[in-house]
Amino acid sequence: DDPVRSPVAMFKKAQAIDPYVLMTLKSMDELDFTLTKAAGGPEEHVLTERHFEDRRQRAIEKKGDTKQHYLLEHDKLNWDGPPRPAGRTEKTELMVGLTTDENRQPEWAGNATSTVFSHLPTAEATGLRFFIQAHFEVPVDRERVNHDSDWNNWIMDHVPEQLARLADAVLEGPDPMTGARSFLKVLPLAGELVAPIYTRIADSLGKVMRNRDLIPCTDGKLHKPATALIADEKLCAVFEGTSIDGSLMDGISQTFAFVDPSLDERCMDVCRSLGCKPFGGIDLVKLLERAVKATPDKAPLFLTEPNAARFDRLAHCLLETLKKNDKVLKRLRPLAIVPDG
Repeated sequence: DDPVRSPVAMFKKAQAIDPYVLMTLKSMDELDFTLTKAAGGPEEHVLTERHFEDRRQRAIEKKGDTKQHYLLEHDKLNWDGPPRPAGRTEKTELMVGLTTDENRQPEWAGNATSTVFSHLPTAEATGLRFFIQAHFEVPVDRERVNHDSDWNNWIMDHVPEQLARLADAVLEGPDPMTGARSFLKVLPLAGELVAPIYTRIADSLGKVMRNRDLIPCTDGKLHKPATALIADEKLCAVFEGTSIDGSLMDGISQTFAFVDPSLDERCMDVCRSLGCKPFGGIDLVKLLERAVKATPDKAPLFLTEPNAARFDRLAHCLLETLKKNDKVLKRLRPLAIVPDG
């Protein structure tokens, strides 16, 4: 009759075990618990880990229920710092994992699931939206990893690169555009994380993601953060989903585009943290000064194929800019941007 140690209570605890432990405990591929009829059942709770040809993919199947899919990255790390205390390991395997659907689209339920494991879960609500497993240094109560441990911080320094490789895995999936949108939702923001040991992950992402085409843009393509511009919906509409020639942007030989303004604000914040730059009214004026001198193949559509609707959209944005800074009128007057007739 013990409410804590009764068979029913123990079975409920078994049901609450995080399925992710099947991946952090390598010797296990299945958890099988049965509550007998005599103890209040019959009821069975079975979790089975499924492996795939692609080592990065796994699934945990709950008997009688659906599979939960994952994408994983692994690294074997060898400590290269000062000598470790006697009895402390100098090697660990780091695993970073994303919860996904069967098509590699990242998912996050927004629940209080553990995110940092040292083979078994720690209790800390980190603010992360993915899983980290390694041989961390933890206190006896496993409340959290030791934030001040040089060993733990060294491990965390390797997490951003694994996240970058997970981005590659997502983009290799059947729908890269949708995958990129989903991936942005699980990337960390420093302001959401509970301690510097985790914020250092968010702070390092701009460096490891800079060469990856990860940002969904209005031209229907994925762009690197440095060539994806953040503007409001009205300014984006001026360019009608077309790309911007780099010659109109400080003479850079790359093609620019606007971040899709339909992304939610958190994803926009992630884009900013990755290095996407804002594009506002003053930037539009600067672009116009170059565009009126550009060849037709480089000039924007509203100049090469002008009409009343296009000019109306452009004029609205310029008027908003003038309200904030009337000095730009002097720069606009000599520009041939008003359509004839």
